[in-house]
Amino acid sequence: MATENKRLYERVLPGRSRAKEVLIRVLFVFSYLAFGALLTLLCLALHALLYLAFLLPLGVGLLAFLTLPFWKKQYEYSFFGESLTVSRIYGGKRRKVLVELNLRDAAAIFPFEEEFRARAEAFGARRSLYAVPDLAAEHLYLILFGEGKEKSILCVALDQNSLAIIGFYNRAALTK
Repeated sequence: MATENKRLYERVLPGRSRAKEVLIRVLFVFSYLAFGALLTLLCLALHALLYLAFLLPLGVGLLAFLTLPFWKKQYEYSFFGESLTVSRIYGGKRRKVLVELNLRDAAAIFPFEEEFRARAEAFGARRSLYAVPDLAAEHLYLILFGEGKEKSILCVALDQNSLAIIGFYNRAALTK
């Protein structure tokens, strides 16, 4: 999904790769089964099998309700003027803002490649943020920002529109 305006550009990255999605779902289903087995053993040990008919569906249903938002995770990049907001979206419903930054405050922006690794390490960031579904994705970039103890590295997947906006506001930081 992308909407475009002179001052606004939003991009939502798809979630994890298909193999990772399947693995996450299998692990959650396994955890539901393990919870059910543990609850059954507990009821057997306490000689309370009557409660099992009530507690098992209630417990597994509650566990599924609490973990459902984490089955699907997406990332959203919102450019509004010279600010970039990166958010993580859980289950298509709940949104958590990872970082908001002014593009003019970025110290450097460069591709996530081996030749730039020393430059990223020399920056001395205390915090690394990854707003990508997979580190093997294409068009990954590192954004170095902050000063002093607040130095951070942000890993994002940028398309041509995103690079054009960044280039407009901070061409000096953008390395190709």
